[in-house]
Amino acid sequence: MASAREAGGGRWSREARAWAISLALMVPAMVPYLLHFREWKPYARPTGYIQHDMPIYMAKAREYFDGGSFRPTYGNPCSPTDDAPRIYFQPWTFALGLAHHATGLRPRALFPLFWFVAAWACARAALDLYREVVGRDDGAARRGAVLFFWGGGLLAIAGIVSGLVTKGTLGRKDVVALDTFEGWWFLNFGRNLIYPTEALYHAFFFLCILFVLRRRFALATAFALLTATSTPFTGFELLAILWAWGFVEVVFLEDRARVRRFFAATTALMVLFLAYTLGFLNLFAEHRKVAAQMSLPWGFGAETFVPAYALVGALAAWRLRTLPRAAACLAEPRNRLFLVWAIVAFMLANHEFAVPMKQPIHFTRGYIWTALFFLGAPELLRLLDRLRGRRLAPVLFTIVFLFDNITWFGVYYAGGLRTKLGNGVRINIYQEEVLRRLDDPRLDGCTILGDDHELLYLAISETPLRSWVSHWIETVDFEKHRDELDALFEHGEFADAWESLPLVVVVTRRSGDSGPPHWLAHRGAEPIFANRKYFVYRVAPSRLVRSRTTRR
Repeated sequence: MASAREAGGGRWSREARAWAISLALMVPAMVPYLLHFREWKPYARPTGYIQHDMPIYMAKAREYFDGGSFRPTYGNPCSPTDDAPRIYFQPWTFALGLAHHATGLRPRALFPLFWFVAAWACARAALDLYREVVGRDDGAARRGAVLFFWGGGLLAIAGIVSGLVTKGTLGRKDVVALDTFEGWWFLNFGRNLIYPTEALYHAFFFLCILFVLRRRFALATAFALLTATSTPFTGFELLAILWAWGFVEVVFLEDRARVRRFFAATTALMVLFLAYTLGFLNLFAEHRKVAAQMSLPWGFGAETFVPAYALVGALAAWRLRTLPRAAACLAEPRNRLFLVWAIVAFMLANHEFAVPMKQPIHFTRGYIWTALFFLGAPELLRLLDRLRGRRLAPVLFTIVFLFDNITWFGVYYAGGLRTKLGNGVRINIYQEEVLRRLDDPRLDGCTILGDDHELLYLAISETPLRSWVSHWIETVDFEKHRDELDALFEHGEFADAWESLPLVVVVTRRSGDSGPPHWLAHRGAEPIFANRKYFVYRVAPSRLVRSRTTRR
């Protein structure tokens, strides 16, 4: 009995230690959030959204419960009215919406908690996968774990050299010039821990791969399904990798029946995924329009991917440097999986060679880098073993391996590169007061018009209302809607589409304003809130429209 208790205590001790190590390894990802919340001023309050795309995730999560009743699917929250077809479901947005509904926490408080849970879970999954791959727990393996989490390539060095050669000078932006979207597409693994959705997707992805390596195919199938229902890009990428690896194993290597069953399950998931994303969703006009808007030619060229993958690619190539070595390496199914993973992910990230570009950069997110890292991991550990005790050599090697992330954090969060990508979303106290007033179930069904477009965007995540203009890429006919708002507030032109809608109009207060503008006054605008910066009015649908509807 005592030995059983000791074994149980040892297991809990190992678990606690693993979670503690995972937390320590994710510490750099905390930096953007700590700095975001450190600055707390009346004109620049933190929202918890450290990047401009983040509010839309809370907007999707709210959709399940906003409106006073639970609904198992959601419509596009960037649609300007509640008529959007409810054709979407994601397990994690449902869980986030349930947490918001159950706790009553404001989205700006809940979202950072979501990030922390997702990032810590991802760090733990990544640590377990790393340990499974390297199969060691010595000094070199522990140093290798740090390199896995926060290693990169030669992008920063290439950017520095390029800046000095082409301009003769070196600025902050030159360091991240070759890192796509100033480094916010996360071409290596660790930086994905900063972004809550990417951390969650990586956790699911890594757990699926981990269970494949452990030959626990039922659990691998479950996590493949979870990934595919959580995100179209990573979901398709994971299914494509698993399907291609299963095809190689079953068709060419005649592997065991368990792999054949897993290949059949993966094939079924791929068919269902394509039927939903390319079949069912495309039956709806609004989805087709949003998908067309999202089909942007965002890719990366050799000037980026060569230095990004130079270090891990060199280690993988060195491991496969001769035919006998390659044959010995690829005799193991896990190494064949890593090779297939790297090839499929790279092909998806450069799919413009086969089909028109549809944000191929979405397939990067460190997945190519990670596959190459795992393929070359034994060579990395051998190199770390050889460098041990050689004075500065281990330190210099570690600095080079971590340099992309060291400089990226330095540029953004120590050097203060002030861009929309890294600043986070902030609001002033007057915007916060308006959002608090609009977070009212009695206003359900209203569409917000306003001349503060940032406020309108935040309203879809902080209130139950829809905005005429919100996220630039997921609002159908975004530019047309923005021009309509400009015409309203500059010339008083009231769009026909608004006549039949219950509206909330937020007007930025100007010197001398004491009431609604003329184009609102004659529409029976009801004032519902005012502060030093804004007036808020409620406008009922036009009587003419309502009378026509009644006669029909």
